[in-house]
Amino acid sequence: MLFTLATDPGCSARRILDDLGVEAAHFKRELADCIPPPPRPGRRGRKPARRDPGRRACSFCGECVHLAGEIVVGQHEQAQHEQAQHEQAQHEQAQHEQAQHEQAQHEQAQHEQAQHEQAAHELQPGRRLIG
Repeated sequence: MLFTLATDPGCSARRILDDLGVEAAHFKRELADCIPPPPRPGRRGRKPARRDPGRRACSFCGECVHLAGEIVVGQHEQAQHEQAQHEQAQHEQAQHEQAQHEQAQHEQAQHEQAQHEQAAHELQPGRRLIG
């Protein structure tokens, strides 16, 4: 505060320091030795150092990593559950289609057998055809 007042040319503190014979440049050097200069950002601007390099932190708030981890794990488990349900539904669909195919084959075989028996019955010797 004194430095600010001392460097203001029209201030009464500056006039008092001038009367005492204190030079502003000398005063500035003394203060520079006591107070370190503020850190200057680099050309592109530096990011502040992480508090604990081994600890993961959220890029937004720096604190909610545990919650984010739980969300990711929950989403992963949900996706696995949905995948298992999808595979089960596909398996059941394939079984249903296989059963329909087998049923159709069985009905076709019965139909062919019935036609074969009917043709054999019609061609029996000694049978008279009325017509």
